[in-house]
Amino acid sequence: MYYFFFFFSSRRRHTRCSGVSWARVDHIEKQIMSKAKEDCDVIQDEADKLADDEKRRMVEAGVETVQREFNRRGKLVAASDKIESSKTKSAARLEVLGAQEGLMQQALDTASVQLKDIHASDIYPGLVEHLLLQAMRKLDEERMVVQCLQRDQQVVTAAASAAKKRFEAERAGKSVTLALDHDFLPVDEELDVPCLGGIALWSEDRHICCRNTLNVRLKFAAECKMPELKVLLFGREGAAPAADHNVMDLLH
Repeated sequence: MYYFFFFFSSRRRHTRCSGVSWARVDHIEKQIMSKAKEDCDVIQDEADKLADDEKRRMVEAGVETVQREFNRRGKLVAASDKIESSKTKSAARLEVLGAQEGLMQQALDTASVQLKDIHASDIYPGLVEHLLLQAMRKLDEERMVVQCLQRDQQVVTAAASAAKKRFEAERAGKSVTLALDHDFLPVDEELDVPCLGGIALWSEDRHICCRNTLNVRLKFAAECKMPELKVLLFGREGAAPAADHNVMDLLH
């Protein structure tokens, strides 16, 4: 701007000498000032546009950063919720399984009570014969020794004779020896669990034993029939059955 004033001052001095009209000088000055103002306005508009673009870019970058952080935290919260939900479901499942296990044990205890006095029933001799024949087939020895509870020795003696005949018939008449062991089974199958009855069949050298007591058969039936027992106890939809089932159905 100082240049322009110097220029115009020089021109004014010069025009005094040359006689050029001041109106002409003012007109040129106004044109130059108008052009300069237009250029300034253009520069200002471009600067404002650049500033707006930069502001918009910064806002968009900030929004993108906030959105990215929001999504990250949302995923963390969702993952945490899933983990917590999984823990809750696992705890509930364990609780249900624990309750079912307790009911299964109650069912086995009920079966044990049903079997406790079975030795006094009419079906017991046939059951002992069946258990003895099953053990003889498993052992498949020519000389075997049968062990039982002392209270059952008469029943087992009679059942042994019948089982021996059936076994020999299955082996085309080949003779076998079946002796009664007077070292009787202990009254307790295990600690605080009474022996319910049945037999244990030994090879003559006592190296091989097939234990076929009612306790063993009950455990075996529970293991093999576990899916069916769960349906009987809890139903296919988890409901308990309306009717009771005799434990004898599970022993064969």
